[in-house]
Amino acid sequence: MDDNGIPPSSGENTSGTESYSVDDFERLASTTDMYDRIALTLQRSDIDATVLRAVTLQLAGAPPRPQKLGKDVRGDIHLAIVSDASATLSRFLSAVTDLAPQSTIHLNGTNSSLAGIVGNVSGGALTPGPLLDSDIDLTVIEHFGSTRSKTQNAIQQIIDTSQYSFAKSNYHETVGAPGSILLATHAKYGEFDDYVSIPDQIDLEPALSSSVDLVLINWVRYRDELDTDEDPLPVALTRQYLEYARTIDPELSDGTRNEIREYTQTILERLAESDDAPEFPVTGQRLYDTLVRFTQAHARLRLADVTSHSDAARTIDLVDTVLRTLGVAPDAGSFDGELIKTGGDSGASGSTVAEFPDVPDEHIDQVTETVGRLQSEFEDGAPEAEVISQCQQSGLSSAAIESALDACKIRGAVYEPRVDVYRTT
Repeated sequence: MDDNGIPPSSGENTSGTESYSVDDFERLASTTDMYDRIALTLQRSDIDATVLRAVTLQLAGAPPRPQKLGKDVRGDIHLAIVSDASATLSRFLSAVTDLAPQSTIHLNGTNSSLAGIVGNVSGGALTPGPLLDSDIDLTVIEHFGSTRSKTQNAIQQIIDTSQYSFAKSNYHETVGAPGSILLATHAKYGEFDDYVSIPDQIDLEPALSSSVDLVLINWVRYRDELDTDEDPLPVALTRQYLEYARTIDPELSDGTRNEIREYTQTILERLAESDDAPEFPVTGQRLYDTLVRFTQAHARLRLADVTSHSDAARTIDLVDTVLRTLGVAPDAGSFDGELIKTGGDSGASGSTVAEFPDVPDEHIDQVTETVGRLQSEFEDGAPEAEVISQCQQSGLSSAAIESALDACKIRGAVYEPRVDVYRTT
């Protein structure tokens, strides 16, 4: 390796670019911080550090999480960037597509129709658009605010369900939608305004804003710089490193799972204690799933088989910074283990917050699935008595069901439209 920790290439591959070996990647992972170095490789002078770090995690991605009931939880990371119009966002997005190891497509929302994005049906046959094309792993759409609401609603469906349903006279099919999505748009008034709340300046459908993993704010005047002593990497090396990292499926350790649950609980309790409703929507289950994806993506960047405390702590810090920018739990500060325990700053006095219920994931999955099935059979939602009865038939005790319901509510997987009646979020 040279003085910057960059290994010499082992020649050129068939495409004429420099080629590196697995040994090179392993040495890099053990001697340098690849989370910082890849973010630094993407760096542009007018792009915020949170954007650089989140996109770095998106390029690494995460494995899907198998579930005992229902579909797997997606591993693909979906992001939206809302930026000052003065930023060179288009150049940054071009750099992202150049650096991405996966197959990518870069679209402009001003001239992209719904059919151009999801596909066109002709003669009873589908010609898939990029979001439904199994050969496209990352779709970047800039000027997304210029797309019609119908297109935004379609993309929301894809993000929420990883599929898209066609309902045409000669074609009724539900098609899988693999791959990650990176949306980019300008602030509603072009440049961010100090005297208007950030959520009011996000030019996206509210439901879509809450569906992506993170909405990233690129306010040029107040942007954060990357705080690192690392150096950027050659593009070919970075792309090949990411390609190799994406073959690793890190296991989520019990320790990191608990850290993510505790942080999620802390945010939800702060929101519940606040006198003012947050302007930006946050649900426990979505926040939890986002943090799991980010944590596993960070572990991939370390080429690790199991997630560690550092993976959880660094991704929690990133998400916490973004949430505070959006006005969610603005007093939260950076993630600190003591913050979780006391509900305040390290060393501050205060009562201990209630612990996230220690409930097996399979119990939570079973209760959530039961609520989802029953809510369509009753006008107001799934009655608690029916949920308990059906879960008991599957072998769960009343106490286990009640604990699972509590955990589902804390995670935001279910809510009560009225007392003792449940619906899934």
